[in-house]
Amino acid sequence: MSTLEIRPLSLNDDLDAQRRLSEQAFGVISAADQEPWRRGTEMRIAAGRYLGAFLDGRPVGSACWHDMRQWWAGREVPMAGIASVKIAPDARGQGLGRQLMAEVLRAVTELGYPLSALYPATMPIYRSLGWELAGGRYHAVIPSRALRSLAGPDLPTSPNDSAHAPFREAAPGDGASVIAVLRRVHEASRDCAGR
Repeated sequence: MSTLEIRPLSLNDDLDAQRRLSEQAFGVISAADQEPWRRGTEMRIAAGRYLGAFLDGRPVGSACWHDMRQWWAGREVPMAGIASVKIAPDARGQGLGRQLMAEVLRAVTELGYPLSALYPATMPIYRSLGWELAGGRYHAVIPSRALRSLAGPDLPTSPNDSAHAPFREAAPGDGASVIAVLRRVHEASRDCAGR
């Protein structure tokens, strides 16, 4: 009889085995993307947001979540963004995915998330655990030549013109400021949206 253990991943776990699981589920991670993948995985593990499934000690699955928000009538509500759900091909069809996702739900509930969202590859398992289709993700492509006719921003006319701040490229340290602006916009317009 095999023994299944589902627990939070630690930085002492074999991250190469986790990368192989990711590649089996989602495709090969290029050499250039392996280090960013590792940093992101280590960050979520350190934050306690990554569960691993082990069958007789062998890594056979994992899932993580992102700390996200939705706005309901302009009110911010915490949401766990479920991601990177994977089960090794040779371990599928044994109910391990269902057990892993039940543990993810238990973990995010204990952390106080009243909502969770994910992009399902298949519906039956997720629907049976309480998720339902509630929206879509849309992608629009706008040719750059279409942007020529848009009015430009009011740029400062002199270095002393403080009425308009100059534009600059966003930097990694700007994340909190961008999120604060989005929060104010959603609250002021009483939006129902997610991020």
